[in-house]
Formats: sequence, structure tokens, C-alpha cells
Amino acid sequence: MLDFVFKSIDAILQNKGEAVTELDGVVSQWKASLSQKLQNVRTFILEGFPIQATWALIITITTFITVVGLASFLYGSFYYTYIPQSQHRKTLHFQVAQHIKVGCPI
Repeated sequence: MLDFVFKSIDAILQNKGEAVTELDGVVSQWKASLSQKLQNVRTFILEGFPIQATWALIITITTFITVVGLASFLYGSFYYTYIPQSQHRKTLHFQVAQHIKVGCPI
């Protein structure tokens, strides 16, 4: 797309003659500057971005594991500290009568 724009500008400049010689220089500088910026963006996307994305992912996962681990530890510590031991263990009484019926198929 940009090549089409540059070719169009070059064609216009060639048809106008010497009146736009200065404009030709400005356009050439602009093309060179834009080309360099696009090359920098390509370099960042192909080389710098994967490294930054990898580090961001590692930091995010490490933070998540740390927060969940810390929350679990604090919950367990406070629960064990503030709930009396008598409430930790209770006897269960299942109210089931053990009747043995003779001849019952079940």
C-alpha cells in the first residue's frame, strides 16, 4: 500500500518539473524516515516482542502462584489459630438401627 503511495507521489513530482524540486527532497526524506520507522517496528515485533511477552507471562504466573499460596497459608493459619480444637473433631452419630431381618432379600 505504501509503495503505491510513494510511486504516485514520484509520478506527480516528475510531471510538475522544477517547481517542486524542494518538495521532492522533503518527500524523499519523509519516505526514508517512514521506512526506518517501519523497519524499527518490524524489528520490535519479530525480535523484542516475544521476549517481552515471555517475561510478562512468567511474571504473571509467578505472581498468581505466590498470591494463591500466600492466601491459602494465611487462611489455614488463622483457621487453625482461631477455631478451638474441640470444634475440629466431633463424634458423628449416624442414627441407623441395625436390624437384621431373617429372610429379607435386601
